[in-house]
Amino acid sequence: PVSLPSTNSLPVHRVNWLRQKATTDRWNEQYVLVGEEMKQTVRSFERKVEMWQRLCQGSSGRKAYARRQAYVWQSLADNARKEFNKCITIQ
Repeated sequence: PVSLPSTNSLPVHRVNWLRQKATTDRWNEQYVLVGEEMKQTVRSFERKVEMWQRLCQGSSGRKAYARRQAYVWQSLADNARKEFNKCITIQ
């Protein structure tokens, strides 16, 4: 036979439910925040690429260094986008 919970235990169930709901809400918020941080990381890397591409002027040594830095930052952006797309969609 199934017995009904006593009226004394109902507040305990409510408190536990509210705690679990708060935990779930925090996890959902973190999911959104981490997704935005992933997008921001890719955008940051892409801004570095643009910065180094603008600096491709001057002597051949400076051009080579700037091109290499642009390549490094582009590789970071591409790899980050690839890995992050496994979790969320980043354009």
